[in-house]
Amino acid sequence: MVASSDTLEDALASAHLKLHCDLNNWRKTQLGIYPQLQDELDDINLEEPEKEKLLILSDFTDTQRGSLRIQELARVEYSLREGQAYDTLDKVWLVIQTFNYNLKFKTNNVCGQNANTRVQHFLLSLSNDKVNAADKYQRVQTALLALSLSADDKLLRPLLNDDLWCKNKNAPAAQGDVKTEDPWYWMVGRPSGLSPVEEAEWQIESKQTSVFSYDSLLKIFAANRVKWFHAHAARDWAREEVEILETEFRCAHRSFVRMAKVWMELSECAKCEKGKAAYGHKQLAMYHQLALNCEEAFRKVHPRVESSLTK
Repeated sequence: MVASSDTLEDALASAHLKLHCDLNNWRKTQLGIYPQLQDELDDINLEEPEKEKLLILSDFTDTQRGSLRIQELARVEYSLREGQAYDTLDKVWLVIQTFNYNLKFKTNNVCGQNANTRVQHFLLSLSNDKVNAADKYQRVQTALLALSLSADDKLLRPLLNDDLWCKNKNAPAAQGDVKTEDPWYWMVGRPSGLSPVEEAEWQIESKQTSVFSYDSLLKIFAANRVKWFHAHAARDWAREEVEILETEFRCAHRSFVRMAKVWMELSECAKCEKGKAAYGHKQLAMYHQLALNCEEAFRKVHPRVESSLTK
């Protein structure tokens, strides 16, 4: 046990020394490019070099970057961080779909206490992978915020642990699935404006080899396509429902207006008979009020202000 402890201490000391040398080389490179950082760099702690900051551009405030005249370098880091954020989201997608696939596989194929215990340990490791990927994305997003990313940006938002899920497309659709929306990052697409070469590289990077079996990856990518088609169909169904409701509103409104005109004509014809005329005016007022209520309800719920029931 003592020998083992000594070995671990020697390995830790060796790792500290190597990290110290690497940090010294990094500082020399920094000063060679931007010598104005001289006053910002402290001596590296040999005992705990892992706690040293690299002092990259996202570690400075916007005011500090302006005074040090390193804004151009900040724009370079922003571009790199943006790509890293999308790559990390791709990793989040993969580990969530892998977890869903294995969870469904366990439900369908795993029996017995021993087998279930082993699978539970594996699923726990996949859950940890989800959290680790989310933590990495969150660190990247924090750096982007320091580099002038808007806090209200709709694409690269904060990622919470409660958001690490999606509807399992390996399982049959459950009741209400169409109305349940996946978390925001499932709607974030690939970076726009890519050249054909960059597009090919993006596709290759998104399908790099991983610890998962080839068959599992094929099923996950197939589930990704199924997920897209499900979302596309759900969007079409939602649009169809809106169109049906709009048409029903317009039909009801036209019916109420038409019946109001009919009862107005009947009351005009029955002027000499007070009872019939009164009843006709009562019916006219009722249908007129129904038409007004229909217009008011339509204005409240209709998302497009320019639309009208009279169209």
